[in-house]
Amino acid sequence: MELEQYFHQGRFKLDVIPHEMKMSHWIYAPVLTDTLSNHCYFNLTNKIWDLSSVKETEFGVTLLIEKYSENQEQYEIQIFIDKNEALINDTAISIFEIDAFLNKLVP
Repeated sequence: MELEQYFHQGRFKLDVIPHEMKMSHWIYAPVLTDTLSNHCYFNLTNKIWDLSSVKETEFGVTLLIEKYSENQEQYEIQIFIDKNEALINDTAISIFEIDAFLNKLVP
């Protein structure tokens, strides 16, 4: 997995930060930043989220992340640039609330 990627002609920067969870099991935490405003939409470093995939879409970026646990629940985060909105598994939220929303999913 590439540790630094750009989307929408450099508008979004995705950093992928590898870190060890336990006993040599590594996960890859995504950090998404808007390069125009330098706003970090979310930073999942040192949390239980592992990036599975990322793709650029016509209207933004879609990430698939897994919750590190026995059942490895998956969550799709669709980010819509012009609307400042995101969908996480079809739940609509503000793009600025992604971190808080994911934190609520952690017991």
